[in-house]
Amino acid sequence: MFNSATLYELAVLKKYAEPILKNVPENREEYIEANRLLKFLSWFKQIDDSEIPPTSLLREFLGGSSFAY
Repeated sequence: MFNSATLYELAVLKKYAEPILKNVPENREEYIEANRLLKFLSWFKQIDDSEIPPTSLLREFLGGSSFAY
């Protein structure tokens, strides 16, 4: 196991995570955690996917990777 996290990862994932977290209804037990995560993400400035290098492991999940399999 190795840590593949990058400094920009949360800034990129913010635009994907926020809409999902905002759609958690208040009557769900997950609402409190969703709200906590939204507050945490508010500390990050969102950056566009185009700023992710093609060799980043994050590209494996978002598309546009330079690796061929």
